[in-house]
Amino acid sequence: MVEQNGQSPRAASDQAARTSPVHRAPSPMLLAEAARARKERAQAETQPQEHQS
Repeated sequence: MVEQNGQSPRAASDQAARTSPVHRAPSPMLLAEAARARKERAQAETQPQEHQS
């Protein structure tokens, strides 16, 4: 993911999932994607990522 306005990709995606003007209420797919991205980012921060998904 590309950084936007100096934000980390995680922060940018979290903000987009919450405040996207297109989706007033985040869709289940958006929420699931955001949660998955957060989990992957957390794992990458705590341990070396040995496998690419």
